[in-house]
Amino acid sequence: MHYLYFYVVWVAIDFILKSGIAQQDGAGMVKGIALAMIQPYGVLWFIYMLAVFSVTAKLCAQFRLPHWLVITAAAALQMAQIQSPSYAVTQFAAYFVFFYVGYAGAAYVFLIVDAATRHPGRAWAALEVWAAAEAFLVFWPDGRVEPMAMHMGLAAFAPLHLALAVAGAVALCVLACLLMRLPYTDWLRWLGAHSLVVYLAFTLPMSAVRIVLAKTGLLTDPSAVAIVVFVSSVFAPILLYLAIKRFGIGEFLFERPAWAHLPDGGDKRGKPLSVEPAE
Repeated sequence: MHYLYFYVVWVAIDFILKSGIAQQDGAGMVKGIALAMIQPYGVLWFIYMLAVFSVTAKLCAQFRLPHWLVITAAAALQMAQIQSPSYAVTQFAAYFVFFYVGYAGAAYVFLIVDAATRHPGRAWAALEVWAAAEAFLVFWPDGRVEPMAMHMGLAAFAPLHLALAVAGAVALCVLACLLMRLPYTDWLRWLGAHSLVVYLAFTLPMSAVRIVLAKTGLLTDPSAVAIVVFVSSVFAPILLYLAIKRFGIGEFLFERPAWAHLPDGGDKRGKPLSVEPAE
């Protein structure tokens, strides 16, 4: 319910603004919203799939499926590189293994991160070794970055590709924890804790700024345009979120109201479940 609620709200906002208001296409707006319920829409596909992943993981737990069995099946789906007419099926096959490994292996990840915080020097050295090994496996013997694709070297081998992806995710967890210990990084921690806010709302300012820059010609250098669009896409949602918290209007955009909770789920005290991180 947590992810599905936000997906529906922001899909509706996108189609109302783009199709309903900008294009004056009411029928197209309704059709687009309806189709988005079965076919993940735009960049919000990730929120849609998190809901699907959550339900699947809960079903696996209810049927008492062992972790090794689910991970093996999910890994096989990922390495099969399934391409289906259904975008949901394609993305499920490609990414469920990472969701489930994170769920099943969370305790081990926390142990690794805890060890990194107690031995930061060794952790930084380990990250350097990981980065060098990852770069070697990705680019040797003929890996290269192309304009619209990534051509990999040894890392193209499916089992190795999956192993490197999991190792990279753990490395990023360690890196994030180490960065939190540095001076003047509290803003980065806050931003990471509110990443769902940015992810849900970034497409609207991204499109608006890009259109304004293209029509006015204020900036023409691609690199400068990219930087301005990036900064706007990150900070506009944050400003919106802070304004909502300040004035108490529009909280439904980033916080589930009471009616969007299952009767026996969420916070049993009846409070809305927001995107604020747990302390």
